[in-house]
Amino acid sequence: MVVGEPVWPDVSEVNREAFSAMPGEARERIKTSRVPVWLPHNPTWLGSAKVVSKELWTTVHLRGDDATIVVSASRGAHKLAGVTPMEGNRRVRGKGAFVSQNEGIWSANWVESGVSYSVEVECDVPSSASCASENKVLDVANALVFVGGKGRAEVLP
Repeated sequence: MVVGEPVWPDVSEVNREAFSAMPGEARERIKTSRVPVWLPHNPTWLGSAKVVSKELWTTVHLRGDDATIVVSASRGAHKLAGVTPMEGNRRVRGKGAFVSQNEGIWSANWVESGVSYSVEVECDVPSSASCASENKVLDVANALVFVGGKGRAEVLP
């Protein structure tokens, strides 16, 4: 496994309103994250945030109006000799991304600033209009805001 050091966003990019919308325990765990944490700026979703932060990765579970949203970030990567990384055929936050659906769960995956990110959207009713295509997971992923991490904890309340 290769462990990278993320490129941290500037402290001015911390979205304090989004950070403050999370429960206290989630905010404290965000402060320990070894990767930059980007989340949807939706106060209802953020109010349900459950955060798990470990040495190489952080995952945040959110509850939306009609779906569960999971945002994960990892600074660890498995590189295989002779295998060249591919760029995905979709764009997320200006980066090449892979979008897929498995068992009704939409997933968008990309690499940004040395960190692998994943956004998953699991709709309560997979056949609902909002989950009929990749649009919802792409909308969520493209609207993420920076809420912090250990590399920027000094600016968080």
